Amino acid sequence: MKKVYNLIVAIIIAVGVVSCENQASLEYKHADKEQVINCENENNALLNEALYQFEQDITNAYDPESQLINKAYANFLYAGFSGVAEYERLATSHTLAIRKELVKEGFIKDGGFKSNLVYDNILCVLKNIEDPQLALMIEALVDSNTMDPKLFNSRMRNFAYKSQSDRYTALYVALDTYYQQLTMTEIPVKKSNE
Repeated sequence: MKKVYNLIVAIIIAVGVVSCENQASLEYKHADKEQVINCENENNALLNEALYQFEQDITNAYDPESQLINKAYANFLYAGFSGVAEYERLATSHTLAIRKELVKEGFIKDGGFKSNLVYDNILCVLKNIEDPQLALMIEALVDSNTMDPKLFNSRMRNFAYKSQSDRYTALYVALDTYYQQLTMTEIPVKKSNE
């Protein structure tokens, strides 16, 4: 009986250690900020972390002096949607750790060509986009398997002005113009841009 008890205790401890290791695989540096993404049954902490890190990266790269997020978005959007942004200048090791978790959680497929988001897993994000025409267009392109962020590079130029109020669209921009591009190639990154 004592052997069975010891075996059960050992299994419980092992499962606890493994689950703690899995949870601690990503340091959440932006957990103290307002959690603006709230999707049922999704890893909201990861999605919020992805959004805030994306915004930090583009602000540090595109508006390092004044640190205005709207200006950073304005400077990034065309290049991001065109897929020609200087990702090696933007990404940090923390960004790549987030990307790894996004792949692990099933939000992004590793590799791909036009768009490698797993749209079924970000339906909450897409349903909360404030511009109904944009949401409908994305849905139609996904349904017809022709989704390509390049189709939005002109349409989204003015999004910078709404980026601080339309947080779900901002997350879509982060996922489809930044993190999904990071999955297509392994890029050398600097230690930090913080």
